[in-house]
Amino acid sequence: MMRESFLFKLHSHKIQPGVQADPNRFRHAYDSPNGKCRVFKIQSVSKESKAWVADPKNRVCDAPGSWYCSGQYPPALQKVLEEKKDFEQLEDFNKGDKGDSEYQALYHENLKKKGQGKPISTGTARSEEQKKNGQGKPISTGTARSEEQKKPWKLDRDINEDEIKKIN
Repeated sequence: MMRESFLFKLHSHKIQPGVQADPNRFRHAYDSPNGKCRVFKIQSVSKESKAWVADPKNRVCDAPGSWYCSGQYPPALQKVLEEKKDFEQLEDFNKGDKGDSEYQALYHENLKKKGQGKPISTGTARSEEQKKNGQGKPISTGTARSEEQKKPWKLDRDINEDEIKKIN
């Protein structure tokens, strides 16, 4: 799902195999030296939109003649903007989602138990929708170790008593 997102395609454009921004709409213009910033030029912008943006009467400024103008989008983009879905943070506690309130209740209950020295729940409260979609699964607290990791340490060479004294 993430591979289909606009942001992923611009971020990973020609960095990850098979990922490329739409060449009819975007042209890669610049990468910062450390690759933290990427700039793309938008292709095929209509002359009407460019003229509308350039017209000073369409600027939204905090005061007439001010240097700070927040601007607005051209009318040609209104259809696209009406279909947009605002970004939501995964754990947005202001959203009022039932799953979030269950999670918060379990979290606060575990805080109380921890303060009283009682064992806490390791599972998470999940809504039926989360269970159906496989979301909100508890994270394993056990550490899986390979057989090599379970073996006692082997030294590359023997250490004499003088070296042990230097370490201590």
